[in-house]
Amino acid sequence: MKVSVLGNRDSVLFFLSLGLNVVFTEDEEDCKKKLDSLLKNDFKLIYITDNFFEFLSSEVDDIQKKYNATITFIPSGKKNLNCGAKILEIYAKKATGSTACLKQ
Repeated sequence: MKVSVLGNRDSVLFFLSLGLNVVFTEDEEDCKKKLDSLLKNDFKLIYITDNFFEFLSSEVDDIQKKYNATITFIPSGKKNLNCGAKILEIYAKKATGSTACLKQ
């Protein structure tokens, strides 16, 4: 399976040492173009830094279905976006119809 990491240089540079394909991007439009290129080149698991979450979140499900790929978000280190909590809430709601289990 082809795996790639997409995001700002400071956040994803480390993944080169793990032998993963790393693609640098700094803005939303460039991120979208590079994501499209990765998908067309048959990458099936793509990690994207969470600073692009808001920009891509509405499209992720459709993209994953179209390309039979998995896209997940990782911390960018730029600021705390609570992206992980947002993603869990989205999937909990899809699975159960409610996010009550996530509220404390």
